[in-house]
Amino acid sequence: NYVISESSLPDDRIIGIDQCAEIIMEKFINFENPLEKLTSLKPIEFEWLIEELYKWMGYETTWTPSTRDGGKDIIASIKRPDGNEIVYVECKLYKTTKLTIKDVRNLHSVITNDKVNRGVIFCTGYVNDNLGKFDSRIQIWSYDTINVLLNAHLGINWAQRLDIVLDNKKRELARGKSLADN
Repeated sequence: NYVISESSLPDDRIIGIDQCAEIIMEKFINFENPLEKLTSLKPIEFEWLIEELYKWMGYETTWTPSTRDGGKDIIASIKRPDGNEIVYVECKLYKTTKLTIKDVRNLHSVITNDKVNRGVIFCTGYVNDNLGKFDSRIQIWSYDTINVLLNAHLGINWAQRLDIVLDNKKRELARGKSLADN
């Protein structure tokens, strides 16, 4: 954006800025953490991690316990200048399983019935590209995109800090339970 706004920069400066941006992207954003870090989690822990990601992206979140989640694991909302956005998030922690059209249709039904802006499926397993064409309001993010999002918002060392993130969520849930008991 800086290069675009400063159209009078000499070519060598423009090249230098572009090279710096490329280095930053490769070192900090496109850095690949091992998929095994995610697939070693329990499904509930994967949901907590994705909820944390949405918090870091500025959303208010509600994690829905699996017994009554109605086809969504996380409800994320944010106030934007053009209106409020509500996103239903479904987390699929698969090692070898494929995401199916049934999974996409289930989320489609829920966002349609609840009149929600959009839905997102985070899937660590195989995702057929055609599934993403089912409904433009549903985004399907596979491991490559999940890794980039986690790197960009939680830092490239998110994989080393997983225990801290999960312990914080456990404490948060325990506090909420003890408050509800009182």
